[in-house]
Amino acid sequence: MFLSVLIPTKDQSEKTLKNLKGPLWRYFEGCGVDYEVLICMDGSSPVDRRALEAGMRMLPDHFRLLPYESKKGKGHNVRRLIEEARGDYVLFMDCDLATDLESFTKFRPYIDENPVIIASRYKEGAEIPVPQSFLRRLMGKGSRFLIRHLLGIQGIEDMQCGYKLIRRDIALLLASRQRIDGFAFDSEYLYMLQRNGIPVLELPVRWTDDPDSSVGGALRSSWEFFREILEIRRNRDSYLLSEEERESLRC
Repeated sequence: MFLSVLIPTKDQSEKTLKNLKGPLWRYFEGCGVDYEVLICMDGSSPVDRRALEAGMRMLPDHFRLLPYESKKGKGHNVRRLIEEARGDYVLFMDCDLATDLESFTKFRPYIDENPVIIASRYKEGAEIPVPQSFLRRLMGKGSRFLIRHLLGIQGIEDMQCGYKLIRRDIALLLASRQRIDGFAFDSEYLYMLQRNGIPVLELPVRWTDDPDSSVGGALRSSWEFFREILEIRRNRDSYLLSEEERESLRC
């Protein structure tokens, strides 16, 4: 198995480099799988950009930073990372490592039978040592309500946890039909998967909230998220795969 670990980041060079050089490197070196780590930076300040570029030069060759593009959005970055990935599977995660790295160990026994596995903060067995603020929990419930009722996604507790493992051929098809460049891209992926009958396994994980994340920023992005959900709904027919594409996936 060859795994591509995909990490989008913005204005977090110090945290990204600390996690790459420390826990992430140690964990995947001990996993017994061949892997690569791809980083995509978007919308960062010139100082942050230079710091990440300099730090990446201190890492081994299988840690790669994609060429910089300005303010395209997290969804755009993930699509670029998928297109560059060489692994049999792609695993995308946030640079703050909010989802415990050991989650991949939990996922591994299920990989052969499940082409898509996603982490869940809300499924029974999940652990959240430090609860989010009331406002963030309220916003999370609101976004889940929108996704379920506007897109009709059912049977999934956590549609926005930033830790998902997808077989590469499926990930490439998702990326090829992706229309959302912002934060709702993972809801778009799950919508495409359900529209095409591709099974998704959801497993509980240990998740720690990032204290540096901004509630103000989340509030400012709420309207954009709502607009993206409506765009997914408007374009629902464009997400259907052809019979040939479905057959090629062997799901």
